[in-house]
Formats: sequence, structure tokens, C-alpha cells
Amino acid sequence: PTPARVERSGRDLLLVLPGAHPRPGLLLPFPNAGVAELTLKDSREGARIRIRLDKPLDYELRQEPGLMSVTIVPWAPVRDLSAKVLWPTAAGRPEAASPAAPPPVEHEARPAAPPPAEREAAPTAEPPVAHEAAPAAERAVEPEVTPAAPLPLEREAAPAAQPPVAAEAAATAEPPVRHEATPAAPPAVPREGQLGSAAGDVRDLYAKILPPPAGVGPEEAAPAEGGAAETVVQREGFQFGPVRLLPTLVTSYIDADTALLDTPQPVRDRYFQIEPRLTFDLGAAVPGGRKVELTYNPRFRTSTAFPELRHATHLATLSLEAPVGGRFTVRALHHYARGLIETTEVDPGREYFFRLSPFTRQQTLAGVAVSSGGRFSFDVLGSRDSVHLSDNAGFFDHRTDLVASSLIYELGPASHALLRYAWDHIPPSAQRAIIESRASTVSLEVKGELIPLVRGDLMVGYRHLSAPRGGTGGTQFDGTVVAASLRKEFTPSASVSLIGFRDTYPSGFEENAFYVATSAGLEADLGLPLSLVFHGTVGWQRNGYRVPAAGLAVPRRDELIGWSAGVGRSLTRWSFLRGDYRQDRRDSNLPAFDTNGHVFIVQLGLGYLGPAPVGGVPR
Repeated sequence: PTPARVERSGRDLLLVLPGAHPRPGLLLPFPNAGVAELTLKDSREGARIRIRLDKPLDYELRQEPGLMSVTIVPWAPVRDLSAKVLWPTAAGRPEAASPAAPPPVEHEARPAAPPPAEREAAPTAEPPVAHEAAPAAERAVEPEVTPAAPLPLEREAAPAAQPPVAAEAAATAEPPVRHEATPAAPPAVPREGQLGSAAGDVRDLYAKILPPPAGVGPEEAAPAEGGAAETVVQREGFQFGPVRLLPTLVTSYIDADTALLDTPQPVRDRYFQIEPRLTFDLGAAVPGGRKVELTYNPRFRTSTAFPELRHATHLATLSLEAPVGGRFTVRALHHYARGLIETTEVDPGREYFFRLSPFTRQQTLAGVAVSSGGRFSFDVLGSRDSVHLSDNAGFFDHRTDLVASSLIYELGPASHALLRYAWDHIPPSAQRAIIESRASTVSLEVKGELIPLVRGDLMVGYRHLSAPRGGTGGTQFDGTVVAASLRKEFTPSASVSLIGFRDTYPSGFEENAFYVATSAGLEADLGLPLSLVFHGTVGWQRNGYRVPAAGLAVPRRDELIGWSAGVGRSLTRWSFLRGDYRQDRRDSNLPAFDTNGHVFIVQLGLGYLGPAPVGGVPR
């Protein structure tokens, strides 16, 4: 008999049962505490059961004739806690000292008295895939069981096609708008190609430097009603019947010099910002593996010298993910934003940086992912993104409609390749009909764990855009588009990220229907003594236009250069303190658009900060 084995990749445990194939209609138990998802997949080698944990945890593998069991110890510390430092993961929730481990939760194929087991401690940083073989004397596993509730075959739909590139020092994790397949777990939404903290403009830094909302992270589910009895461990957060609430409060003192009024010349302001972050999670209460999540993130500013900044910002995102049958997953998301200084909600390429006016943005996405039962899957996505600004703004109302489809191939347990086609249309705006355009993009993307200790997302594509109403020289774009985010971990508390993008965006400058934004940046985290963590960025961006500017023989060209440095520390499991300084400069061949700015910000965070990753405090 061939023994079963476990392959680990980050927070995923993949149970491989060589030679065993699941019967039609085979059921698996619902996920329990510490387990985000269970999926079953048949392959040529045999049945594969993926256990996706909320974070890397210790586990025990036991195998005896006709039975294999994996015991997971929820929330057990797996590494020296003194190594845990303070910058956040994509989930946006910092890690603190782990509480005492509750009793283990067992997910078994069939109850039995297990023999002693070998323990493997999971590293906090995601390591290369490890293979653990069960003792050779044991017989092959029989995968049949009748657990509590059905779980579909595994579908690995494409996550967000292009990661938010870092330049809003801590913008919410949000799905891009263009070249996008259905996100694996739709979060809150800035558009594709958004500039990361490396080259971001200072106003958006102090608007969005705060940590991502709590709760945008591990997906959890509860056992099905009437299912097999299992040990239940209380989940983090506050439970109100079927709803779980994850609250966080971040208060900030901000001292900034930045363009805000009717000219690009910066103005000085000091104020306080109060930012509650609320996540309502219904995923544990909806049967059938469905997940529903609502995040609400208002921002209130006080003691400012400018009445415009006293308008509150409201950001909300509602997302749904629901399996249909054994091979389909339906996903939908609606994002609402109303604010003033969050300009990348309006224009991700940052042409819009002065003459600010209140705006409302609404983005709706819907898609279906289809699993083939093997390594291939397919998804389709449609979206509509509408932006409306008040009168006298430095930008204009516009809408983007998108249809995209992706063929996805599973390279490994934690990596995928995607071949994508996307078509998007910007109709004429009542304020600026010249922006009308149609574009097609074909792209190839690789994402996940690319090599050991290197994770990321790399997309390269070719885009054809036609804008018939544009000025001379600005009616067409044919060229390469790129979105890249690569992170290398050297130690649990030291990492470096490379970030870059190139894309087109609608323009409000003279007779240009669009402009091309190209960006590159570097981001680094480093653990320091006394449990402090340093975070630094440096970046460059160029915005290029096609139509010669009035008074010049050449088109307008802007270059944005910025850097930032900050230090943070966790105070307790429920609080953190951090400070950041950022300097930005915009140089244009039209001197009227030259500007310099800075921001200094001190933050105190309280509330549910979640299980902290190595690397630490929210940024």
C-alpha cells in the first residue's frame, strides 16, 4: 500500500491520497475554528484534500489501515514571539503574542483511536512546500466517508489580476478595475494599476496611510447544522447571533504640506483623524460554504484649518462568494466611496491632485468561476465603475465598463498562471466627451509562491486602445501594460518588495483622451531592537501624454518622485503605535504643475487587530 502524505505551502496543508479516488457525492465536514476552507479534488495521482488555515499552525498526521487523520492545534504559537514585529500582511491585521492554545480540533475521515503522531511545527513565514510521508507500514487510505456537509471540488479562481501597488501607504486591499478576473476573495476596491506607496502623492498618503480594515482576511465557516459533532473553538471578534463583528479604531495626528485648493501650490495643515473600521462577517452562518462580508470604514477629521476637510469620508464594501453545484463559484462585490482627499478612488494615475471636490464612486463586479476538476479552471467577470464629482472639480464624471475572461492553470499548490482577455469601454462624459474610448487587452499572469520565500504577482500584457475624439496624436495606444508586485523574505522580520505598473487612464488635460502612467518602487521592512519595526519606501512614476501641450512643441510629461520612512511597535495584542514621514515631488515640463509636499503622521490603533503576522504593525 502507498502511504498518504501532507504537503505544506504557507497556510495550506494538502493531503495527498495516492491511488484513492473520491466517489461522486462524497461529503467533507465544514471548516472549523482555525480552518478557513476545505476543498476536495481528484487528480491522476489520487484524491487531494486542501485544508486552508487561517494562519500557519502545528498539525499531527496519523495513519493506520483504512484511516488517516490530521489534528490541527488552533492558534498555537509556532515561532518565538519575540521575533514577531509590527507591519501588516495583505489581510491588514497585525500579530501579537499568541494566547494559550485551546484544545485541538480534529478533522477526521472516520473516528478512531489514533496512535502517537509525529508533530511538525509550521514556520510563520511561508516556506517552500514540504513533503511528509506517513509510516510505510501503514496501509493506503480509504478516502470514503459520510461527513457533515457537502463541499465542492476545488476551484482555484484567479485572485485579483493586479495587486494594489503600494503607494498609498496603507490603502485598503481592493480589486483592480481593468484586466481583472474574478477575485478569489473580493476585497475593497481601488483600480488596477494604482500607484503604490513608492510613488504616491502626499495627499493620498495622509488620506490612506492608515492600516487596512480589520476583517479583510481569513475566511471562516462553522459546522453545518445537524452535522457530525466536532469540538468548537470560539472565533475571534464579537458574535451577535449569525453575525461576527471585528471592530478597530485608529486615531491619527497629521501634519501635511500638500496641494488641496485651486492651484498646485501646497498649503500647510495640521489636524486629527478618527477612523473606525468595522467588518461584519456572515460567512460562518450561511450554509453551503457561502461567505458574505460587509466592511465599513468612515474617516472623520477635526481641528483642520480648511472647511473642505471637515467633510467625512465613507468607504464601504459588500462581497459575496457562493459555490453552486460542484464546479461553479459565483462572486459579487459592490464598493461605495464618498470623500474628498482620497483622489486615487477617482484617478489611480494621479493626474488629479488639486482643485479637489467631493466625489462619489460606485463599483459593482460580478463573476463566475468554473472548475474542470483538474488543474485548469475558467472564469468570467463583468464590472461597472462610475465616478461622480461635484461642480468646479479639477476632474470630471466618468464610467468604465469591463468584461474579462481568464483561463487559469494550477502550477502548484500555491501558484497559478492565467491567460486573460479583457475588453473595456469608457463612454462619453457629459462634462468631457473627448474621453470616449474602447480597449482590448491580452495578458499573461503568474501569481503565488514563485520560488521559495518569494511570493508575488507578475502580469505582462498587450493593450490596444482607440479614442477617436482625442486630439492629434492622441487617438490610439498600442503597447505593453505591466503590473508587478514581488516580495522576498530574508528573515521573519526582514523583507523587500519590488512594485511596478504601466497602464492607461482617462485624462482631463487639454485635448488628451488618455495618458500613460509608468511606475517603479521599492519597499522594505526591517525588525529592530525593542520590538520596533522600520518600514521604508522609495519610488518613481512618469505620466506621459500624447497631444502637444498649448505653448509647447511637445506633449506634457510629469515625473513624481517620493520616499518615506517610519517606525512602529505593538503595545499589546489590542493596540499599536507608529509614526511615518513622507516627502514627494512632482516635476513637469509645464512649470505650473510643479509641486513639493510632505506629511508627518502619528497613529494609535486600538481594538481587534487580529492574529499578527511576522512583520507586523498595520501600515
